Amino acid sequence: MKRDWELVREILLDIEALDKGHHFFPHRIENHSSDSVSYHLHLLEQAGLVECADHRPLSGELVRIGKALTLTGHDLLDLIRDENLWVLKKAFLTEHLGGITIDALKTTMALYPSDSGASFNVSRHAQNDAVFN
Repeated sequence: MKRDWELVREILLDIEALDKGHHFFPHRIENHSSDSVSYHLHLLEQAGLVECADHRPLSGELVRIGKALTLTGHDLLDLIRDENLWVLKKAFLTEHLGGITIDALKTTMALYPSDSGASFNVSRHAQNDAVFN
C-alpha cells in the first residue's frame, strides 16, 4: 500500500480534534477504505506521531485505535495544518525533492514562508538589534 500524505494529514487532524476520553477508530475517510486508514494509523504509530492501543469491539475482531497525538505528532501537524499552505508546501517538496518524507517536512516546512507561500525565499542573514550594557 502506498503512503498518502493527504490521509496522514486528515488522520492527524481527526485525532487532534477528539474530546478527552474518545479514540480514533479506523473508518472510511472520503476515498480511503478502512484498511487504508488502519495502515496509515499504523505508519503514524511507527513514526512516533500517535499513541495507539488495542481494542476489541463487540464484533470480537481486534483493532488498533488512535488515542492521542504525541508531542512530535503535534509538531508535525502544526507544520501542515493550514490547507492553503499545505497545498503549496506539498507542491514545493514534490517539485524540488521528488516527494514528501517526514524529515523533509520537518526541515523544509519550518523554513517555508508561512504568510503567503507564494515562493520559497529564505534569508540567510539574521539581524540582531539587541543592546547590551
